Amino acid sequence: MGDGRVVPGYIDAAVAEWSIAFMKRAKADGKPFFLWHCTQVPHMDHTFDWPARQTYLDLYDAAKMPLPPTWRDDLSGKPPYLNTARSRTQGLEYG
Repeated sequence: MGDGRVVPGYIDAAVAEWSIAFMKRAKADGKPFFLWHCTQVPHMDHTFDWPARQTYLDLYDAAKMPLPPTWRDDLSGKPPYLNTARSRTQGLEYG
């Protein structure tokens, strides 16, 4: 509702909890409902705590985290629009 706030933990976990609470209330109401659930961090718009807080970065050794096989995919044989899709261009820029 336009109010800024700091939530404990990781923002995507908080959003997931809010979505679950909404679905439980909607189920209890017994009426049709619509939920639009968006995660925050992947949008990379820098309005949230991006990059992640050092507290969370310290939990894992990035060098030991395996990358998916498609991480360096050149997109051969895939639709051309994927080369310029925002999720790809921003992902490559921010890693």
